[in-house]
Amino acid sequence: MLTSKKALILMGLLYFMATGFAGSVLFISVILISLGAVFIKTGFALNWFRAPSRLTVRAISVLGIICLIVQGIMHRQIGIAAINLLVLGCALKFLEYSSERDSYVHAAALVFLSILPLIFHYQIYIALYLMLAGILIIWIYIALTRRSSAGEDIRLMIRLFLPAVPLTAALFLVLPRFGSFWVLPGNEDAGVTGISSSFSAGNLRALYQSDTLVARISFADGIPAPLYFRVMTYSRYRNGEWQQDLLVSRDQNRLAYSPFAESPKDKPSAPGGVAYDVMMEPTGTVYIPSLKFSGNDSRDLFYSRDDTYTVNKPLRSRELFHFTWYPDYQPRNETPYSGSFLRLTPGENPRARELVLRLTENLKTPEEKAAAIYGYFKNGFSYTLNPAGGAGAGAFGQNNHVDRFLLDTRQGFCVHYAEAMAVMLRMAGIPSRIVSGYAGGESVPDLNMVIIREYDAHAWTEAFIEGKWVSFDPVLLVSREFASSGGYSAIREGYRAPSGFAGLWKQIRDITENLEYSWSRFILNFDTDYQEKLLKNSLPLIIGLVAGGLLVYVIFFLITLLGGRSLRRDPQEIRLMKKAFRALARRGIPAGTGETPAAFAARLSLLSSETAVPDPAQKQPGNRKELSPASLKLIAGEFAALAYEFSLLRYGKTPQNHKELLRGLRSRADKIVKICTTS
Repeated sequence: MLTSKKALILMGLLYFMATGFAGSVLFISVILISLGAVFIKTGFALNWFRAPSRLTVRAISVLGIICLIVQGIMHRQIGIAAINLLVLGCALKFLEYSSERDSYVHAAALVFLSILPLIFHYQIYIALYLMLAGILIIWIYIALTRRSSAGEDIRLMIRLFLPAVPLTAALFLVLPRFGSFWVLPGNEDAGVTGISSSFSAGNLRALYQSDTLVARISFADGIPAPLYFRVMTYSRYRNGEWQQDLLVSRDQNRLAYSPFAESPKDKPSAPGGVAYDVMMEPTGTVYIPSLKFSGNDSRDLFYSRDDTYTVNKPLRSRELFHFTWYPDYQPRNETPYSGSFLRLTPGENPRARELVLRLTENLKTPEEKAAAIYGYFKNGFSYTLNPAGGAGAGAFGQNNHVDRFLLDTRQGFCVHYAEAMAVMLRMAGIPSRIVSGYAGGESVPDLNMVIIREYDAHAWTEAFIEGKWVSFDPVLLVSREFASSGGYSAIREGYRAPSGFAGLWKQIRDITENLEYSWSRFILNFDTDYQEKLLKNSLPLIIGLVAGGLLVYVIFFLITLLGGRSLRRDPQEIRLMKKAFRALARRGIPAGTGETPAAFAARLSLLSSETAVPDPAQKQPGNRKELSPASLKLIAGEFAALAYEFSLLRYGKTPQNHKELLRGLRSRADKIVKICTTS
């Protein structure tokens, strides 16, 4: 065995930790072959059976490469295939140690493998993994270079780690931020946010209720009200279905494929404003919730014609976006950018047309007409998530569902109200669109934060009046709870605060989510803007941290100096001699306690004679096949020369030919290891 069992166990732990976090992308063939390699190496280390031959190792390697190629072609993902190749290579390397150098090469490969989870995970538990992986990496190299107890190893690691902590913190704060070198992939199926790219209100039976986290929005100074976070708009209306405007869709497609694209519309900008940050979860969409007329300085965030923000790639990781809201901002030269804002299906909803004519017949201006239509929802309507007929083929039928909602059932939720008002506005000749997003949310006053979940999804109406888009939310006239709380979660029917185990679980989840937010906010998304603010406003903190780090270095240097304990590893001649001893011990010829190299060489010479009988007391149970007489005789001669050269290097006065003796010692030790491994 060319490396200590302790180092082998530590490398195995590091391998399983790293691959465990990447299990979802590993091919089944790679998993099976890796487990087989680990089993063979474990059996060899525990003396269950002898080490596999080179032919066996090569056969397993070829089989693994063939399986890797086949599954790589099936998946058609080069990156995933490369990850599997690295995992397979590190597993098969456990089987093939022909020299001490192989141990260091394998340890270096495992260090690279340990970085693998950073590609797939960004949650706070990855910090615990990094701490454990760092400890294992340092411990592996200590175990490879020193023969000491676990307690001594731990003391040495403490002396290595503690001085590095303040330096690491200082470098994290002051090093320039260059952004990510790759995109951290998230859940490919995480696209459900309570909002879709199109909808048909007539076919909605009940609003999807889920408490899945969408975003955390923190404000610099207090939480403003009301809170309407825009996500996307719908203006194309055909056969009862609402879709995004074609121009907006084309802009988003262009942004997705053009690396130098500019925002389709100038971002709002004005003096003052309310600063806020949006910490998005990996929703799998390109839409970023924002308050209307919010500004942003990033070139990676695009401002659309409909006053919404998007990115050019779906969100597959938790990301932070900085905004400034200008509540009094007045855009210039605002015009309807599409002809779809007035289109309706001819002959559809005739009773609603008569209603609109009756409400607006004596009114002249669009503002008066919009106010009259909006006021119609004050009386006789109720908010419900399960409108009448909700269990059938659509809550209001397939045809003329706006008629039935306005004049018959008068029950529905936000989408029904937003659609009904948008249709009525168009019937009155006023351009309109439906806005989807999130309203209200769960407030955390102590942190000036609002937490948005899927059940906070909301829809409202915008009308183009006198050169600007004006918002109308009929739900405010229907539900007092919604109006008073500023959010949708307060009017979920049948909602009760959880109690018992469910309440405890919610508290645990809230604590975990807050920790996740802090980790993402201050560690993962510690970008250039926040670095500049920190360096400008907290310079004494930075100076104190650097000074504290230097002080810790000085203290540990003095402790090491006064303690008189050297951190150097064993001299090279001792390591080579131990290497030969370990190889022979693996073949059932261990050195006795206190036995010198010269005495051990004499015993080997005796064992190699034709009349010698191996001492049963020296044999260990479960050893592999004994060495042949020819191999044993050859080893005895090499070890005798090895012991002689070791004594000259260790105790003799040979400054002239020291390097030559060391080369000879290394050559003989490697030869003994090779004979023990192959014979």
